[in-house]
Amino acid sequence: NRVWSEMNWGWAELQEQADALLIMHYVAPLRHAFGEAAIGWTPALLEGMYAQWLEKLGMDKSLQLVQRSPEDHGRMLTFELRKAPERFSGPGRSQLADHKK
Repeated sequence: NRVWSEMNWGWAELQEQADALLIMHYVAPLRHAFGEAAIGWTPALLEGMYAQWLEKLGMDKSLQLVQRSPEDHGRMLTFELRKAPERFSGPGRSQLADHKK
């Protein structure tokens, strides 16, 4: 929060849940800084910053940070850190094609 305060970019609160950590960021001046037309993509800026900070702190590679829908007309953004869904580990298309031969 010291970083956000020095930049006048709001503040964050953390909330621990059973299967995730929530980061709620309040009153980030995204509209003021980037304009109304950019509000669709600017929350990704905060998501990227939080992801970088967590990575620098040694975040486990199996975790993923994603943005939830904005609440309170964009005055609060919520990011969720949780175990990433497992990817399909079955045979790829090329392996299936080879198998049919």
